[in-house]
Amino acid sequence: VQSRSRRAPHAPNPDTVYAGLAAAARAVARDNLVVMTSGDFDYRELVVNWVIHVTRKTGRTNALVYAMDGELHAELTRRGMASYDGSALVGAWNSTCLQRHVQAVRMERHLAAAALVAAGLDVLYTDATAVFVRDAVPYFMGQPAEVQVMLQRDDWPQDPVRSMGTSVNAGFIYLRSREGSRSDVVRLVQDAVDRGLIEFY
Repeated sequence: VQSRSRRAPHAPNPDTVYAGLAAAARAVARDNLVVMTSGDFDYRELVVNWVIHVTRKTGRTNALVYAMDGELHAELTRRGMASYDGSALVGAWNSTCLQRHVQAVRMERHLAAAALVAAGLDVLYTDATAVFVRDAVPYFMGQPAEVQVMLQRDDWPQDPVRSMGTSVNAGFIYLRSREGSRSDVVRLVQDAVDRGLIEFY
Protein backbone atom coordinates (compact mmCIF):
# COMPACT_ATOMS: atom_id res chain seq x y z
CA VAL A 1 0.00 0.00 0.00
CA GLN A 2 2.74 2.45 0.93
CA SER A 3 4.35 2.03 -2.50
CA ARG A 4 1.20 3.34 -4.23
CA SER A 5 0.82 6.88 -5.51
CA ARG A 6 0.87 9.73 -3.02
CA ARG A 7 -0.76 12.14 -5.42
CA ALA A 8 -4.46 12.80 -5.87
CA PRO A 9 -5.86 10.85 -8.84
CA HIS A 10 -7.29 14.01 -10.40
CA ALA A 11 -7.14 17.78 -10.10
CA PRO A 12 -10.12 19.94 -9.06
CA ASN A 13 -10.84 20.99 -12.63
CA PRO A 14 -14.47 22.05 -13.19
CA ASP A 15 -14.12 21.88 -16.97
CA THR A 16 -13.09 18.23 -17.16
CA VAL A 17 -13.29 15.77 -14.26
CA TYR A 18 -15.74 17.84 -12.23
CA ALA A 19 -17.82 19.25 -15.09
CA GLY A 20 -20.90 17.27 -14.04
CA LEU A 21 -20.61 18.36 -10.42
CA ALA A 22 -20.13 21.99 -11.46
CA ALA A 23 -23.29 21.79 -13.61
CA ALA A 24 -25.28 20.26 -10.73
CA ALA A 25 -24.01 22.95 -8.36
CA ARG A 26 -24.81 25.80 -10.75
CA ALA A 27 -28.34 24.44 -11.08
CA VAL A 28 -29.02 24.90 -7.36
CA ALA A 29 -26.71 27.82 -6.49
CA ARG A 30 -28.26 30.97 -5.05
CA ASP A 31 -26.32 34.21 -4.60
CA ASN A 32 -23.35 32.33 -6.07
CA LEU A 33 -23.36 29.92 -3.08
CA VAL A 34 -23.79 26.18 -2.75
CA VAL A 35 -24.37 24.58 0.66
CA MET A 36 -22.89 21.11 0.32
CA THR A 37 -22.46 17.88 2.23
CA SER A 38 -21.37 14.39 1.23
CA GLY A 39 -22.05 10.83 2.26
CA ASP A 40 -22.73 7.32 1.11
CA PHE A 41 -25.70 4.98 1.36
CA ASP A 42 -24.73 3.70 4.82
CA TYR A 43 -25.22 7.25 6.12
CA ARG A 44 -28.32 8.04 4.07
CA GLU A 45 -30.48 8.89 7.09
CA LEU A 46 -27.97 11.48 8.29
CA VAL A 47 -27.72 12.94 4.80
CA VAL A 48 -31.50 13.13 4.33
CA ASN A 49 -31.80 14.74 7.78
CA TRP A 50 -29.16 17.31 6.75
CA VAL A 51 -31.03 18.19 3.54
CA ILE A 52 -34.34 18.52 5.39
CA HIS A 53 -32.82 20.84 7.98
CA VAL A 54 -31.05 23.01 5.41
CA THR A 55 -34.18 23.38 3.32
CA ARG A 56 -36.83 23.58 6.05
CA LYS A 57 -35.03 25.31 8.90
CA THR A 58 -33.25 27.86 6.73
CA GLY A 59 -35.53 28.00 3.69
CA ARG A 60 -32.53 27.57 1.42
CA THR A 61 -32.87 25.83 -1.92
CA ASN A 62 -29.15 25.70 -2.70
CA ALA A 63 -28.32 22.46 -0.87
CA LEU A 64 -26.38 19.82 -2.80
CA VAL A 65 -25.23 16.37 -1.74
CA TYR A 66 -22.05 14.95 -3.20
CA ALA A 67 -22.98 11.26 -3.16
CA MET A 68 -20.01 8.97 -2.70
CA ASP A 69 -21.85 6.00 -4.16
CA GLY A 70 -24.57 5.43 -6.71
CA GLU A 71 -26.99 4.01 -4.16
CA LEU A 72 -27.15 7.24 -2.18
CA HIS A 73 -27.50 9.28 -5.36
CA ALA A 74 -30.42 7.10 -6.46
CA GLU A 75 -32.12 7.41 -3.06
CA LEU A 76 -31.77 11.19 -2.99
CA THR A 77 -32.96 11.50 -6.57
CA ARG A 78 -36.02 9.42 -5.67
CA ARG A 79 -36.71 11.85 -2.82
CA GLY A 80 -36.31 14.89 -5.08
CA MET A 81 -33.14 16.07 -3.31
CA ALA A 82 -30.31 17.62 -5.32
CA SER A 83 -27.41 15.21 -5.61
CA TYR A 84 -24.42 14.40 -7.77
CA ASP A 85 -23.04 10.86 -8.15
CA GLY A 86 -19.32 11.07 -7.39
CA SER A 87 -18.74 7.31 -7.11
CA ALA A 88 -16.42 7.13 -10.13
CA LEU A 89 -14.24 9.89 -8.71
CA VAL A 90 -14.13 8.13 -5.32
CA GLY A 91 -13.15 4.91 -7.09
CA ALA A 92 -10.17 6.64 -8.68
CA TRP A 93 -8.56 6.90 -5.23
CA ASN A 94 -7.94 3.12 -5.36
CA SER A 95 -4.79 3.89 -7.34
CA THR A 96 -3.35 5.81 -4.38
CA CYS A 97 -1.97 4.81 -1.00
CA LEU A 98 -5.35 5.66 0.55
CA GLN A 99 -7.03 2.27 0.35
CA ARG A 100 -9.74 2.63 2.97
CA HIS A 101 -13.10 3.97 1.79
CA VAL A 102 -13.20 6.58 4.57
CA GLN A 103 -9.82 7.89 3.46
CA ALA A 104 -10.93 8.30 -0.13
CA VAL A 105 -14.20 10.04 0.66
CA ARG A 106 -12.59 12.41 3.14
CA MET A 107 -10.13 13.56 0.51
CA GLU A 108 -12.55 13.52 -2.42
CA ARG A 109 -15.07 15.83 -0.73
CA HIS A 110 -12.45 18.56 -0.47
CA LEU A 111 -11.28 18.28 -4.06
CA ALA A 112 -14.94 18.50 -5.08
CA ALA A 113 -15.38 21.69 -3.04
CA ALA A 114 -12.20 23.13 -4.57
CA ALA A 115 -13.52 22.31 -8.04
CA LEU A 116 -16.66 24.31 -7.33
CA VAL A 117 -14.54 27.25 -6.18
CA ALA A 118 -12.57 26.94 -9.42
CA ALA A 119 -15.94 27.00 -11.23
CA GLY A 120 -16.64 30.41 -9.66
CA LEU A 121 -18.95 29.30 -6.84
CA ASP A 122 -18.72 29.93 -3.11
CA VAL A 123 -19.06 26.76 -1.03
CA LEU A 124 -20.25 26.18 2.51
CA TYR A 125 -19.31 22.54 3.10
CA THR A 126 -20.39 20.72 6.24
CA ASP A 127 -20.48 17.13 7.36
CA ALA A 128 -23.96 15.65 7.35
CA THR A 129 -23.78 15.59 11.15
CA ALA A 130 -23.74 19.42 11.23
CA VAL A 131 -27.47 19.96 11.57
CA PHE A 132 -28.75 23.41 10.61
CA VAL A 133 -31.22 24.77 13.18
CA ARG A 134 -31.12 28.33 11.79
CA ASP A 135 -29.68 30.07 8.77
CA ALA A 136 -25.96 30.70 9.26
CA VAL A 137 -25.34 31.67 5.64
CA PRO A 138 -25.76 35.44 6.19
CA TYR A 139 -22.96 35.30 8.78
CA PHE A 140 -20.55 33.76 6.30
CA MET A 141 -21.59 35.90 3.37
CA GLY A 142 -21.32 38.99 5.55
CA GLN A 143 -17.62 38.55 6.21
CA PRO A 144 -15.23 41.21 4.87
CA ALA A 145 -14.21 40.80 1.24
CA GLU A 146 -10.64 39.83 2.18
CA VAL A 147 -11.87 36.71 4.02
CA GLN A 148 -11.53 33.90 1.50
CA VAL A 149 -11.50 30.81 3.74
CA MET A 150 -13.14 30.16 7.09
CA LEU A 151 -12.38 26.97 8.99
CA GLN A 152 -13.66 25.61 12.27
CA ARG A 153 -10.92 25.16 14.85
CA ASP A 154 -10.42 21.77 16.49
CA ASP A 155 -8.18 20.13 19.07
CA TRP A 156 -7.43 16.98 17.04
CA PRO A 157 -5.16 15.63 15.65
CA GLN A 158 -2.62 16.49 18.29
CA ASP A 159 0.45 17.04 16.07
CA PRO A 160 -0.88 20.28 14.51
CA VAL A 161 -2.13 21.40 17.92
CA ARG A 162 1.36 20.96 19.36
CA SER A 163 3.09 22.70 16.48
CA MET A 164 0.55 25.47 15.64
CA GLY A 165 -1.70 25.72 18.68
CA THR A 166 -4.78 24.52 16.82
CA SER A 167 -6.08 22.07 14.27
CA VAL A 168 -8.91 22.31 11.75
CA ASN A 169 -12.24 20.52 11.67
CA ALA A 170 -12.41 19.61 8.00
CA GLY A 171 -16.14 18.96 8.29
CA PHE A 172 -17.14 22.63 8.39
CA ILE A 173 -15.52 24.97 5.88
CA TYR A 174 -16.47 28.08 3.93
CA LEU A 175 -14.63 28.80 0.68
CA ARG A 176 -15.07 31.93 -1.40
CA SER A 177 -14.49 32.18 -5.11
CA ARG A 178 -13.32 35.67 -5.98
CA GLU A 179 -11.50 36.98 -9.02
CA GLY A 180 -7.85 37.41 -8.15
CA SER A 181 -7.80 34.96 -5.22
CA ARG A 182 -9.79 31.99 -6.57
CA SER A 183 -6.67 30.05 -7.60
CA ASP A 184 -5.14 30.62 -4.16
CA VAL A 185 -8.14 29.07 -2.42
CA VAL A 186 -8.10 26.09 -4.80
CA ARG A 187 -4.35 25.65 -4.27
CA LEU A 188 -4.76 25.78 -0.46
CA VAL A 189 -7.29 22.95 -0.56
CA GLN A 190 -5.27 20.94 -3.05
CA ASP A 191 -2.11 21.34 -0.94
CA ALA A 192 -3.99 20.16 2.14
CA VAL A 193 -5.15 17.07 0.24
CA ASP A 194 -1.62 16.40 -1.04
CA ARG A 195 -0.25 16.64 2.49
CA GLY A 196 -3.01 14.33 3.67
CA LEU A 197 -1.82 11.69 1.23
CA ILE A 198 1.33 11.50 3.34
CA GLU A 199 0.00 12.01 6.84
CA PHE A 200 -3.71 11.12 6.91
CA TYR A 201 -4.36 7.92 8.89
